[in-house]
Amino acid sequence: MYIFQILKQAGAVGEHRAMTSKELMHRTGLTRRGLVRRVNWERKKHFICSTTSGNGGYYRPASRADIQHFLAGQEQLIKRHAVSMRLARRLMRR
Repeated sequence: MYIFQILKQAGAVGEHRAMTSKELMHRTGLTRRGLVRRVNWERKKHFICSTTSGNGGYYRPASRADIQHFLAGQEQLIKRHAVSMRLARRLMRR
């Protein structure tokens, strides 16, 4: 069963109703790494938001505000990775 379908059936709509990673791992039998891979694969066809607040988890957006909040979090993550990559690139040029 797809993660998107599990979220739909569980009513995980909106960040406040996110299903924890732990719960999804229990339902699917996937490891944390396997769950992340599966979600990333499914994101090619379905919009699945994630949150890191609380226990973290996944949900279907309930509104445009949910999507905007998810995008803002993803952009912050990209910025943090960019900082790390700058240092690595500087070291590789030596």
